[in-house]
Amino acid sequence: MGHLCGAGGGAGGCGRCCRLGVVEAATGAAIANSDAFKASVANVVTAIRTKAPAARIVVTGYPLLFWENTSGVNPKYTWADEVNDQTVVLNDVIETVVLANGARFVDVEDDFAGHGIGSPAPWINDFRWLSSRNAFHPNSAGYVAYAGAIRGILAG
Repeated sequence: MGHLCGAGGGAGGCGRCCRLGVVEAATGAAIANSDAFKASVANVVTAIRTKAPAARIVVTGYPLLFWENTSGVNPKYTWADEVNDQTVVLNDVIETVVLANGARFVDVEDDFAGHGIGSPAPWINDFRWLSSRNAFHPNSAGYVAYAGAIRGILAG
């Protein structure tokens, strides 16, 4: 979804592509809440536990990709709030399933707060035509934040 909608984003939206992105985000929440998705997450934890019974299994959540101003708006992507809302749903489902299956969950939403795309100091790479492979993924500061959050869980 992101790589398509990011291509023409702007304060006024990019038209059909962004509207489809919001529909896909809503569909994503329905998929995340599906029994099939929950079973898939549980199966991954079970498979790891089977192969490495003594392993400490840690699953990370997703950061909210987009910074929103005090009005709850991202100045570049009009659909950013919907993507962030659906990311919360996804994280909640993953956390519930992971914990129910004996693994640990790292919630990075607070760690990344204020550092989404569009913020003064983003930890997520925005879409750029010449470097689209990294789009909507953490930059080096974001990976440092992920590492710190994981270390915190492992130490506790």
